Amino acid sequence: MYLIFMFRQFLYLIIFISSSFLIASALVGRIHSTSGDVLIYSSTKANSIRKAIIGRGIYEGDRITTGENGISQIIYDNDHAFIRIEPNSKVKFSSAGYSDIIDLISGQLYCQKATNDKFLKIFTSIGQYNTQNSRFWLSSNLNKLDEILIHTGKVDLNNQYSLSDIQVNKGEAALSKTNGEVYVGSYKSIKLENLKKKTEIIENFIEPVILKKDIPKINISDLIPQYQSQSQILSKNIQSFRNYRFQFGSLSSGESYFQIIPYFHQFNFKVGISLPLVFVDNEFRKTDYDDIFDYFDKINYLDYFNENSRYEIHLGKIQNKTWGPGGLLYNYRNTQNYLNKVRTGVDFTKYFGHKFLNFNVFISSLRDFFEGGGGLLGFRTEMFLTDSFPLKIGVGLLADYNNYSEFSELQDFDTRSITATLFDLNYKLISGINNYVDIYFEYDEIYYNEDIIFTSPGKDIIQKPGASNWILGTEIKRGSLIGNISLILSSKTMNSQFFNSLYDLEKARYIAIPSDSIINVNSRLNDLNNYSLNNNIDEQDETLQQYLIPKDVYAVYSNRLNYYDTPGVRFSVKRFFGNYGYFKFGYDLKIEKRDSQYFTIYDSETLTDEERINFEYTPKKYHSLEINAVLGDKVINGISGLEFFYLQYNAPSFFSYSDVSTSAEMGFNISLRPMQFMRLIIENKMIHFDYNYDGVIDKANNLNFELKFSL
Repeated sequence: MYLIFMFRQFLYLIIFISSSFLIASALVGRIHSTSGDVLIYSSTKANSIRKAIIGRGIYEGDRITTGENGISQIIYDNDHAFIRIEPNSKVKFSSAGYSDIIDLISGQLYCQKATNDKFLKIFTSIGQYNTQNSRFWLSSNLNKLDEILIHTGKVDLNNQYSLSDIQVNKGEAALSKTNGEVYVGSYKSIKLENLKKKTEIIENFIEPVILKKDIPKINISDLIPQYQSQSQILSKNIQSFRNYRFQFGSLSSGESYFQIIPYFHQFNFKVGISLPLVFVDNEFRKTDYDDIFDYFDKINYLDYFNENSRYEIHLGKIQNKTWGPGGLLYNYRNTQNYLNKVRTGVDFTKYFGHKFLNFNVFISSLRDFFEGGGGLLGFRTEMFLTDSFPLKIGVGLLADYNNYSEFSELQDFDTRSITATLFDLNYKLISGINNYVDIYFEYDEIYYNEDIIFTSPGKDIIQKPGASNWILGTEIKRGSLIGNISLILSSKTMNSQFFNSLYDLEKARYIAIPSDSIINVNSRLNDLNNYSLNNNIDEQDETLQQYLIPKDVYAVYSNRLNYYDTPGVRFSVKRFFGNYGYFKFGYDLKIEKRDSQYFTIYDSETLTDEERINFEYTPKKYHSLEINAVLGDKVINGISGLEFFYLQYNAPSFFSYSDVSTSAEMGFNISLRPMQFMRLIIENKMIHFDYNYDGVIDKANNLNFELKFSL
């Protein structure tokens, strides 16, 4: 029994000594100077709370807390970094490989970093700051706001909520928020609060200088006590989940799926890859990995920005792309029915001079472009004249040279195109930091593959090879409120915002139509015979014909073609509520304006009352609606984000989601925070789409769950 007891005691002693070696901390630096209330907290020392005195060592895992009158300056053991901790601050020190790491829990500090083979990384509750050679101030208000002010050099800023990487240079300042927003600019243009007084140092160019002779000479006998450096048995900066996201859910067609999204971000380079497994009949869908384009489609995003050559390139999903006021290209997205239909596109922008000229080129789908000769292509250039005459001029070209690029083995017509041009102006009438007034103009033209032919209510047969759109409006920003109002004039057959968020779902789709409706000359659907359309007998029902209808002809089928010029008005309001979120409401209303010929016939005395009733035509109305409500982090306990959106384009009523022929989508996204560095994201999206390819447009529903770690 005694031997067993001694063995246990010996075993406990071995475990204790081994643990001590593992957790013993390496020396980071020493106190250079201190004043006021400054304490050092350590989780690995026998004396866990110590007073900061000149020459005392700071070890990995130590935390320094300063009181209202406390200031402490630390010089690193390698003499290449100097940290000044301001009053009412909490700072924790560590290191990892080639990086010295500081956790700024709250408060304010000044950093001076000289060039060596190590980076200095500072983590806050909002993000991360990396530098190799710079002087800067950093302030962090826990879970609310970060402020940074660069004295010399440069610092790379990363916001963990939006995953944005931005470089902040000498003389610049930045605000980084929990809602993912980052504002960067000259220190005079950024509204700093905690660091406002520090701007005087930049203006007077007062540079703190560390002289080697000022560093106190330290002897081993002067310090209490000395500790052994940490052994490299365990990693000091475990980030095993930092570069992965996990998603699972169900698609509108009923399949379930699971996918891993590894990603890597570093300064001006980002990449994220989706690796999905879609389960069909108790096995995963192998067609997702058939050809080279399937592997391209696994690229969620690949972003690169070259600061010297001033260009940026994006490969992957294209999100919310708008040109000018948005009369033609508005909120375009190349992937909607995720994961059933994924498109990988390219978006490239080149900048010349300071705000002078830029070129933008994009291809919505590499697969459609190289395999089918289609997919939406765009080229746009913008030129800004001068600050004294702040006019921006934009010219763009859009084209889809094959609306049928996603369909193979078509018997009759295998290609169909549509092209468009736009010209826009934007003049900044009033300019300020938080206030401005812009006046803008846009003119669009769209060119059909074949003439749109229809019989007007005035009994004339009209042929339109294309259509046009005019917009004149103003945008006003005052503080956190942005208002927008404009006048619109769409010509006959013009479908404004033609290339919108649902374009790729609607550019060509099979519609099941009763055969007798097509044959009947008195039927409105008989007009479809005017166009070169692919059709075949429905395999499920021989009384139906499956017609492949392109978007420019779909208005004929759905009875939404505007026979007359259609004027209207658009307005939107967007209100920001700081860290609490924002709300946007936008609404367009257009009404056909019957021409003089119609009223000449209608008022003719030759018409009988019955003929007049039969002739009477009620102008169509076109309602576009946009609602976007976002709730920020910390507003509701346990919820780090909540978003609801609704979009509809040229619908017959104010809210037309119940009508499946309407171009509409809505959904929500909620981000739950079970713990500090974990997110559970639930996303639901509903669109009008023929998800099972039976020729009937349904209300499709996609549900997605995502686990995201950020350690």
